[in-house]
This record gives sequence, structure tokens and C-alpha cells, in this order.
Amino acid sequence: MSDTPRTDALIEYLQEHFHGQAADVVDFAGKLERELAKADARIKKLDAFASSFSNCPCCDENETCVSECTLEENCPEEWKRMMLAREALK
Repeated sequence: MSDTPRTDALIEYLQEHFHGQAADVVDFAGKLERELAKADARIKKLDAFASSFSNCPCCDENETCVSECTLEENCPEEWKRMMLAREALK
């Protein structure tokens, strides 16, 4: 049928609900699969981007700073950016 099991499952579902329109269903499923692949790639890039800001230069933690960390006091703007990146990665 197609290149991926996800597309095959979608084609099956659409064919069950839209009888007699198989060519349209296959075309639609292919387009949808390509858009999903683009979205997956974009999410991976955004995840890598946010990850690059989630590491604390003070305590070298990526998710939660140690209690002795002073980044918030010493570099509040960098701390805010780091906290936003960490929130985005949840």
C-alpha cells in the first residue's frame, strides 16, 4: 500500500468510511503523511533548540538546579530563558 504502517492504517480507515473514493483517500493519506513527517522534523529541531538553553551554566543541571545554584540571582535574564526552555521541554 504505502511506505509506512501509519499511512496504511489511515488509508484503511478512510476507505471504510468513504466507499468508492479510494484514489482520493490514498492521495489524501499520502499528503497527510508528508505533512506529519514535516511536523515531526520541526518538533525535533525545536526540541534540540530548547535543549540547548535548558542547561544551567552554574550547576550544569538540565531539569532542576541544585539548591546552591546562584544563576537566578547573578544572571536573572539567562535564568528566565533557561526556565522557559525547561518548561517547553516538559
